[in-house]
Amino acid sequence: VISRNPAMRQEALDTFHGLFRYISDSWSLAKKAWNVQDNILDNIGGGKLENTTAQITYENIRNIMLKGKDVNAQLSDFQEIMARSLSFLGPYVRIPSRLLMTTDEFFKQLNFRASLDASLRREAREAGLTNADAIEAYINRKMNDAFTSEGLINKKAFSKDQFQKHLQYAREATWTEDLGMDTLGGKFQQFANACPSVRLVVPFIKTPTNILRDFVAHTPGLAYLTKTHREALKAGGETAAMAKAKLATGSMTILPALLMAQAGLITGTPPKDPKLRDALMNTGWQPYSLKVGDRYYSYRRLDPVAMFLGISADLAVIGKDALAGGKTSMEMFSQCASGLAIAATNNVVSKTWMQGVSEVVGFLNNPNESWEQFSGRFAATLVPFASGTRFIRQQADDPMREMRGIMDYTLNTIPGFSTNLPAKYNWVTGETINYALVGRDKQDIVLDELNNMADSIYGPPDEKLRGVE
Repeated sequence: VISRNPAMRQEALDTFHGLFRYISDSWSLAKKAWNVQDNILDNIGGGKLENTTAQITYENIRNIMLKGKDVNAQLSDFQEIMARSLSFLGPYVRIPSRLLMTTDEFFKQLNFRASLDASLRREAREAGLTNADAIEAYINRKMNDAFTSEGLINKKAFSKDQFQKHLQYAREATWTEDLGMDTLGGKFQQFANACPSVRLVVPFIKTPTNILRDFVAHTPGLAYLTKTHREALKAGGETAAMAKAKLATGSMTILPALLMAQAGLITGTPPKDPKLRDALMNTGWQPYSLKVGDRYYSYRRLDPVAMFLGISADLAVIGKDALAGGKTSMEMFSQCASGLAIAATNNVVSKTWMQGVSEVVGFLNNPNESWEQFSGRFAATLVPFASGTRFIRQQADDPMREMRGIMDYTLNTIPGFSTNLPAKYNWVTGETINYALVGRDKQDIVLDELNNMADSIYGPPDEKLRGVE
């Protein structure tokens, strides 16, 4: 629409149509990727896994045990039993990485085929084909040539530029494009690959970095600070139109989000003061959520759109504070500018993929108070399938649990063991505080009033009174 190019507009609509047309094919190839335990379309791009890991197979374990020994050396009976026992666990240990790879394969296949289909339709129209049946026949013939009977890419049917164009589109749509050797993200990824211990804190680099880049490319003002956007505008034509379209799409997301935030339908960052935060959340309020009726639906994982929603919610609060109290224009501008920077930082730090970094920073800032919490959370991540077991535990054992020791964090992650920890209680109502996939406004007049008065209330008593817990 922005380019006023009918062919480009039609290609965009055809791409959208292709996202539905090729769901079945993409699902079949995703299942194939699960079975062969490897990417099919982009097996050199790294996908969301980013770095290869040594698989726990009998051959790999055997080679490790025989490393440095004679070529004809054999495993002892005990070593043979150990190797085969460990290799039995290998497929189960790889389940999380295989799930990531399978999901990645599905969306890459879907976007690659949708992009290729739209490009072929544009090609057919530019070749003079107008009859719908003739265009479909042309598409089917070209698509059959592009893939083998097993669904694999037939690279001979593409020029190098054509293949890279559609592959790059698929990578951008799944935020897995290469970071580049000379970029800040690319250099940090190289550093993490050279120092594997960094991965304990930042397991994923490529996908989060690309999500942030995508957010910046869609944000008016921020986009102009990037070299990529300026070069796209300078190139003109369809490249410039795409860059402008990203800003238009971002604007159409931000403006409604700001209006919804003003109406209290979007929530953002909770207060930093623990007392104020607890008082607010006691009412049923949930951070980073959409409020529908009296229920809160989290949008945390809807990046990069979640970034726009979170910042809009924070800006609504900042704007309300800036307008209150008879401030001068300069004071209001200063507060809004600093608030925008803080809102952006809070929304980045709140992401699950930034949790490790934020915990390390918190530990370094205040090691005396946070070392136990930091150590406990780190120990809990060493539990096999920690994310999955934590989710199961939260659904099977509703109450949140008190964690006052390093081992408590690990016990709270494992279903069945968490019940040995004391439940958390609301200090006003005496009710247990439970996990909920969907939060709900309690509409309790006492809790609402305590939240309004939170600044002047001491809050709950200490965990120990005169030395007694």
